Amino acid sequence: MTAARLAEAEHTLASIQKALFNPSNPIITPHTILLGHSLECDLAAIKVRHPLCIDTALLYRNPKGSNYKPSLKWLAQRWLGTSIQNAASGHDSEEDAMTCVHLLKLKMAHGELSQRSRHELLMGRT
Repeated sequence: MTAARLAEAEHTLASIQKALFNPSNPIITPHTILLGHSLECDLAAIKVRHPLCIDTALLYRNPKGSNYKPSLKWLAQRWLGTSIQNAASGHDSEEDAMTCVHLLKLKMAHGELSQRSRHELLMGRT
């Protein structure tokens, strides 16, 4: 995010919060499940708390240990065999969101994954 992009912003924090929780047509309800990567950062930025979150940064272990969160880029490469976040313009939020969906589906289908099972999944042998 740059100062120039912020200057062009059409919405304020209050207008975003109002849109998300608009009583007549809310985007987020008490029953909505939010899926993303390192969601606490995004929710903190918009000053929102929500009890139903699935965070891919917490679903998968970092080989460095439990004190470290794996990056979405690393998870995509390791578990999905795909390369993301390579655009010169920065992150593509749709690409990131779809990557989170694929990672969640993989985890739901196969639970804990070893390096061997990952290879078998990528080779089409489940």
